[in-house]
Order: sequence, then C-alpha cells, then structure tokens
Amino acid sequence: MRDIVLKNLTSVNKKRRIMSSSEVINQNGVETRINRNFIYRVSEKDRLENDNVPVPKIYIYKNCDTKNHKSKFSYKVKGSIYLINEEKVYLVNYIHSFRLDLTPSN
Repeated sequence: MRDIVLKNLTSVNKKRRIMSSSEVINQNGVETRINRNFIYRVSEKDRLENDNVPVPKIYIYKNCDTKNHKSKFSYKVKGSIYLINEEKVYLVNYIHSFRLDLTPSN
C-alpha cells in the first residue's frame, strides 16, 4: 500500500514558496515514511554581492535503533543563490530536506 500527500504553499506577500511531499509505503513487513520539503524565500537586493554569497551547508543525520528495528535518515541543504531578471537582483534563500523513517509494520 502506498499513500502520497503533496502540498504547494505560495505566499506572494512574504515572497515565499513551500513545496512538500509525504509518502507512506507498507511493503514486506516494513513501513517506510518519506518526507521531502523545499522552501524558497526571495528578497530583492540593490546590487549583486559576489563576496557575500554563503557556501551551501549540508547536514546529514543517521540513526539505527537495533533494539526496536528502526532506522532514520535525514539530509538537509541550506544555501543562497543570486538571480537577475530585467535589471533587478534577487537573492533566493533555499532549504531542501529529505527524511526517511523505516519501522517494522504491525
């Protein structure tokens, strides 16, 4: 069995977009939960600042519980990128995350 939930939230006033998906899979006695999130925030800048572009940060986390037979894995990337459109400069901050949970199904 597979259940999927998709969300797409856009806020024009806050110049933010959040896209997420959740998925649950029951197969071979294992329940798998997968969550993906993509968050974008846009701000207008006066000029392009090449010196101040932060390097993307990557976070990886893994946990295995052998007693309860559970595993968790998460991956997150945070960063920024400059975009130029019609002589305007925008800074887009983003966060991409992925989480995977494996548990025995009842």
